[in-house]
Amino acid sequence: MLLLKGVISFKERGKMNEQLEIIGKQKADYILSTFNDIPNFPKEGVVFKDIMGAIADPKAFEYLMEAFIKLMPEGVKYIVGIEARGFILGVALAQKLGIGFIPLRKKGKLPPPVESITYSLEYGSDTLEIQKGRIEKGAGVFVIDDVIATGGTVEAAKKLLENAGAIIKGFGFVIELTFFDAIKVLDGYKVISLCKVAD
Repeated sequence: MLLLKGVISFKERGKMNEQLEIIGKQKADYILSTFNDIPNFPKEGVVFKDIMGAIADPKAFEYLMEAFIKLMPEGVKYIVGIEARGFILGVALAQKLGIGFIPLRKKGKLPPPVESITYSLEYGSDTLEIQKGRIEKGAGVFVIDDVIATGGTVEAAKKLLENAGAIIKGFGFVIELTFFDAIKVLDGYKVISLCKVAD
């Protein structure tokens, strides 16, 4: 989910799509053409950046997978997806790579035993969980989600996975909202942000 103030066109921000263009400008532009701006949703004055068109379009989705694969770090044994769009991206990416997929789910969605972490949100808190023993200690993982905004969820995912004994090889996002400066919580890690929005 992408919530931005003002109208920002991805097509106008080619300089912000350098990682995406690893697959070539034509394919990158095709992906961007499937994104939509939805003004005044979910509330007045907010523009919703909808990437579901890229998921619904088989060619655009194939191109997204191609971009992530070209940028993928070595030593990854599992793709870890953050609920919920991280599941869509992560399962497809894991299948392409011939490796396993592991979900990070909200509280109460996984059968026990689980390891969990509770983290603060702007209004309240939330919890992420992973099944105990699902990742063997020392296994390399790559974490994926559709967007990095304020960084609270991805920071919680980082802590949860490291507490479980995983070695995080990198993080991947379709879009990074750079004005939140959330990337600082991933300092020292490889980060793939296919498309960046700066304001």
